[in-house]
Amino acid sequence: MSRIPLRAVFAVSGLLLFSLLVGSWLNATTLPSRFSNEEYWKFISDFSEPGGTFASENFVSNERSFQHVIPDLKKRLQPGGIYVGVGPEQNFTYIAALRPQMAFIVDIRRENMLGHLMYKSLFELATSRADFLSRLFSRRMPAGIGESSSIESVLAVRRAIPEDPAFQDENCTAIRNNLVRTHGFGLSDTDLASLEHIYRTFFTYGPDTTYSGPPVPSKLIPGYEELLLDKGADGKNEGYLATEDNFRFVQSLHKKNLIIPLTGDFAGSLALRAIGDYLRSHDAAISAFYTSNVEQYLFMDPSDWGNFYRNVASIPSEPDSVFIRAVIQRPAGEFTVQPVLREGYKLETVLHSVPELVTKFSEGDIRDYGDVLRTGNLTTPDTSAMEVDLSPLNPTVGIIVWPDLRPPEKLTVHSTSSSQVELRWAKVKQDDVTGILISRQTDGAWAKLVHMKYSEVCDSDPCTFKDSTVKADTRYCYYLQAADDYSNLGPLNFAVEADFGEPSITVCATASSSPKK
Repeated sequence: MSRIPLRAVFAVSGLLLFSLLVGSWLNATTLPSRFSNEEYWKFISDFSEPGGTFASENFVSNERSFQHVIPDLKKRLQPGGIYVGVGPEQNFTYIAALRPQMAFIVDIRRENMLGHLMYKSLFELATSRADFLSRLFSRRMPAGIGESSSIESVLAVRRAIPEDPAFQDENCTAIRNNLVRTHGFGLSDTDLASLEHIYRTFFTYGPDTTYSGPPVPSKLIPGYEELLLDKGADGKNEGYLATEDNFRFVQSLHKKNLIIPLTGDFAGSLALRAIGDYLRSHDAAISAFYTSNVEQYLFMDPSDWGNFYRNVASIPSEPDSVFIRAVIQRPAGEFTVQPVLREGYKLETVLHSVPELVTKFSEGDIRDYGDVLRTGNLTTPDTSAMEVDLSPLNPTVGIIVWPDLRPPEKLTVHSTSSSQVELRWAKVKQDDVTGILISRQTDGAWAKLVHMKYSEVCDSDPCTFKDSTVKADTRYCYYLQAADDYSNLGPLNFAVEADFGEPSITVCATASSSPKK
């Protein structure tokens, strides 16, 4: 079985490129208080890597506990540092709590960067927290909701307001104009289409929007509203929309172009190292690095995790700099490297020392995920008692099997016209399967085609999907993967670079004006 590709691996000549990127800043000694639109876009363009892939679109966080460490964070760190994070909106809560000078958000998916540009526009356009949510969900807020209104009351009022398609179109246009006309950012037509898709998702599902978009029955996957109402270990909501003051701080950084989203691979050779070079040239250092549970995915590859820690070592840090990590704990109490969330599992947020990890790694004392969790742990009193399941970390690192996400069987495809081919496969009862990811190869390149709900394509037997985005006399190959509500994908069972894999999950057809019956 081939390893499931969770990220692209990029090789870029480092030192020469870094020197070119930061050449104009090498003599600076302080960080700018704001960036021009041109400087901001240059960061995004020059520091970003080509977009990689992930199993889910990650519209919002799926971590219920990400606020729990904020009281401890605020005791350990002084305002005015540099924040680095990954993923969507939870970063704003950490930024509001830590009050950094500037922030970088680095994610393998280019769509995550575009999602943050959407947020940037909404922050800049909004006059208040209520107006921000009104624009995000395209529900017009009634009079009487002011700056002093609690987040609970704002959300309660919003619940009673129906979606407004005209308002959605108005806001979508305003976001596009803000980014393209006001800021002059060089977004492509594909970027703008992705932006519209992201924004439409929030319009469609409103405050029930989840990690993958639509609400799910699992109690493990929170909706946007639940995340906005989360609280820290002290029982206080420190969210970025919990108070007008928190909102205004994040808004002020956005208006100064100081929250910079990048497309980057944690194990890559550009984004994180470029941030490190820039900070070093300004005598600055990171204070907090929010990694979510990315490291669990990195440990699925024999080299990615080491590349990541080498990248971290290249970024200036301070004695008190911390990792903010999300780790998965099983009911029995042990932590697991396998990034799978099922009933009974839970995400815990923990803090770790950055410099201690860097030191241990440089000394060769980091060999597996268990070493990472025990090194510099600021949250668990007795790390020697931590049980960490390393079952996926064996001589065949990267081979993870989800036996309940078996590949679709008896897959066939045939041309129905010059502009359509139809896929069919056997309907099989699999309790955990809630979706099907269909990928397609054209001209030798595989790409995600569509992620469908299982119920939409398997409402009868056999399951069917019609691809109407094909051209006549062109050969197309397809493979299917089962998916669940936890962003897991079933195995490919073949290398994606190959034309053919096992016949049960990989088929090809040529769209023809004279289809076979």
